[in-house]
Amino acid sequence: MYIGILIAIGTGLLWTFIGIIMSRCSRSKIEFIDYYAANTLFTAVLTMLVYVRWNVAIGGQVMEPLSLTTVIISSGIANAAGLIVMQRAMNSGHNGVIWAVGQSALIIPFISGIVLFGEHAAAIKFLGVGMILIGMLVPSILGGNNVEGNRMWLVLTFAAFILFGIGQTLQSVPSYWRGWIDNANIRPTLGSAGAFAGALVISLFRGRLPIPDRRTLLLALGMAALNTVSVKLFYVALDMLSKQGMASICFPLIVGSCIVGFSMYSLFVIREKSRWFNWAGLAATITGIVAISR
Repeated sequence: MYIGILIAIGTGLLWTFIGIIMSRCSRSKIEFIDYYAANTLFTAVLTMLVYVRWNVAIGGQVMEPLSLTTVIISSGIANAAGLIVMQRAMNSGHNGVIWAVGQSALIIPFISGIVLFGEHAAAIKFLGVGMILIGMLVPSILGGNNVEGNRMWLVLTFAAFILFGIGQTLQSVPSYWRGWIDNANIRPTLGSAGAFAGALVISLFRGRLPIPDRRTLLLALGMAALNTVSVKLFYVALDMLSKQGMASICFPLIVGSCIVGFSMYSLFVIREKSRWFNWAGLAATITGIVAISR
């Protein structure tokens, strides 16, 4: 049990590096879309080599292949748009708050499960949703006036929140299909391919191709390897905790440690000013994430 908990926390800390790279790109004037396009392409290739069960895929035994491809690639496109919008918000806003708000998007698939798929939820889960909303709104409202251009970074932050929520909801859709399983283990690759497609389309709309320089290319390759490892660790932690009847705490542990890890980066590395309402919002968000998993 304890090993599973530690692996889940470690996975969340690995996810923290995604936010750190986004923050570094905004501060170092690195073109984030160039990095992200290369990163998602490398991740798609690596997960294809490591995770896909090719005997199932080549044998034409993938369950609901057309619907699966459509939904998961669409989720990747939405997540890519969310990350790109979030990175733009980080150019002028409080990075710690922005990251916490983005991670809080998990309430959207939760609400979608109830409204669209008829799931039942206990009162404590709705309390968790309320705590997450408080955790988003309090730092944004009280701290917004302290940041130049606050209206734009707040708008971009909540746009990213919606895009992430749409992406996560689409990602969860196959789980509601009766009798469906990912027998080819292809979702990580499809999601990465969708994210690459999203980055490519957004870059083309800006009138350019996402061509990274050598430094950006090496960074993207390193992060792709990290992404591939984190996917494996996520499932290892989930399986270990499931055997103990504790699967519900896996995702909250990951997201909570991810938010805490980035908050520490925000406070001690880039030295963003954090006032009482930032910490109150962080505490409310983590409490809500724990409650929504019960």
